[in-house]
Parts: sequence; structure tokens; C-alpha cells
Amino acid sequence: MKIILKKFGGTSVGDYLRIKRIALYIKRWIKKNTKLIIVVSAMSGVTDYFSSINHKIKADFYENSVLLSTGEQITSSILSSFLNKLGIKSVSLQGWQIPILITSAIYIKNNNINSFLRKGYVVVVSGFQGINSYNRILTLKRGGSDTTALSISKYFNVYKCYIYTDVNGVYQIDPRICNSKLAKIIDFRIILELSSLGAKVLSFSSALLCIKYNINTEILSSLNFLKGTIICHKFNYKMNYCTKQEEILIKSKTCFFKKILKYLFKNSIRVDFLKINKKYFFISVNRNEEMKIIKLKEIKMIKLTKISFVGLKIRENYLKTIFFIKKVCYKHILNFNELKISFLVKTKNINECHIFFKKNMIEE
Repeated sequence: MKIILKKFGGTSVGDYLRIKRIALYIKRWIKKNTKLIIVVSAMSGVTDYFSSINHKIKADFYENSVLLSTGEQITSSILSSFLNKLGIKSVSLQGWQIPILITSAIYIKNNNINSFLRKGYVVVVSGFQGINSYNRILTLKRGGSDTTALSISKYFNVYKCYIYTDVNGVYQIDPRICNSKLAKIIDFRIILELSSLGAKVLSFSSALLCIKYNINTEILSSLNFLKGTIICHKFNYKMNYCTKQEEILIKSKTCFFKKILKYLFKNSIRVDFLKINKKYFFISVNRNEEMKIIKLKEIKMIKLTKISFVGLKIRENYLKTIFFIKKVCYKHILNFNELKISFLVKTKNINECHIFFKKNMIEE
């Protein structure tokens, strides 16, 4: 039994009409001797809406998870209903019905989904959610629907996993900034680096699942359904990438270093950059964590942007790249490995970084 999995993100199922369009696409796509599992996210803005409600009512951890998981249940129900109206047998399943067990890892029981697939149903799964060992509903982190899709791909040994989003695949640089090439293939190691550096096409945990279990995955657009970027073990030496991520730089006196670092770890705040000297230290974190760190009285916060160049072209242009970064990098705060170099810049220098990347690292 060949199983295909298709995952549709928040923008793909953004409203009633987009969900209907996906149902029509699935009707045209369905093939003989192929079973189909669909994983869906919540419609655009729905999770944020429920999150804002929770901010007001201050629900506990478990009730907050129940509230946040509602968006995916709405989407799966609407899509399954459309498919049934089109004459395609379909059923929507929630994380607790499958069940998807969330502990330190994700475990999935196959029986329920398999029974529906054998009966010829298209199974629509609500992403982002599961249960713990006490049957309480839990949600995953942002990008959790991708994690759900790739975890199911692993457990069902799917032939191929398609991740649909609002872009055609992975570009060398944001196409809204300047013209750049779409990568037809991308190596597992590169997609892992990009996802860790803020690229939104695939979450970091999902990229880890791809590389760990060698899952045949393609990222493509639900706006045109054209071929996108295939993630595989084939390295394209000509392709290089540039990402940006909004950051907050924490500056404080060295005597507060242990106290602040302890606070960051306690609140599960990931540290990107760290620089320390006799008088001061600097720690960079994602700007999404602003509300958590604003409580710290001993710090000064500076809003910056993390720019990352990824690919082997960095080695070829090493000296030129280092001289450029020295000119724009804030306080010389940077880190690098054999595949990438990341550094912090002020907002006024972002465009300059993109121009340098396009001129020196994109091959015509």
C-alpha cells in the first residue's frame, strides 16, 4: 500500500475558499493504488487569536493546550466535509483519536489510521496536537504541524511527504527582497542550518526528522501547486542562501551574568550569541522572547537583526566576506562553522547585507 502525505500550512488553509480549493485539488490528484493522509494547520491568525484569549483568561498549561488545539480541529473538519461532498470518502482525526503520544519524543499508533486507509478513506489529521500518558491534550511548539506530518511520515513509511506553504520552495534569498533562484533540490544539512537560522519554510524539529529518518520530502506552494524544492542527500555546491531573523541583544554587567543566564535557561529561552568581557556581557535571543526578558531589571535591550550566509561560497570569498562583516557587524558579535556565518547588524545595514550577498554569492 503506497501512502502519500500532504501537509497544508496556515496560509494554505487561510479561509473557507482556500480550503475548498485544496479539496478540489485533492479530488484531481487522487490516484489508484495510492492512500492519502492529509495534515492541516489552523487557518491564518486563528492560533494567535486563541493565544490572545488565553493571555486574558490566563488558563493553566493543559487548558491552554486544549484552547490552542481548536484551530486545527476546525480546519480538519471543514476540509473533510468538503471532500465528502465531492464524493471522496474522508474522515477527520484529532491527535487524541489516533492517538499521537507526546513525551520527550512523539509516538504514533498506526491502527486507527490504517483501518480507515484500508477502507478507502482519505484521512485528514489535525496537526500540532497530541496527548500525554495521562490522556491530557498537549500541543507542540510553533511549526508543530510540520512535526506532526513528518512524524506520521516516519511511522507509516510514506512514499513521499509534501509540505505546502505560500512560497514555491526554498529560495537563495527572500524573493520579496530581490530576484533569486528557487532551489530544485536542497541537502538535508543545508535545510537544517536554514531552519535553525530563522528560515520559515520548515521548522527545526521537522528538519531534524527529515535528516534522521531520510524522509522523501518536497516543499511547494499551494497557490499554484507547481514543483518545488526536494530535500535530499544531494549537495548543490552552486546554491548559497541568506536568511534574516529579528533578535534582541541583552547587555548587562558581568556581575549579573550567572543570574541572567540561569533565568534564560529556567524559562527555556534559547541563546543565539554570547560575548563576555571584564565589564559587560552580551547575549542575543529571538525577538519573540521579548515579553519574557522584559522583566529583567539589570539589562539593556537592543533590537537587532541576525543575518546568516549559508553555503560553500563563503569559503571561496572568505576574506571579502570577513572584511564586509567587520564593517557592518554590531560589536563584532558573530559565529560560524563550515557551512554558515551569522552576525548581528542594525536595521540600517540589512539592505547592504542583501546587496553584498546577491553580488558575491549568487551565481548567474
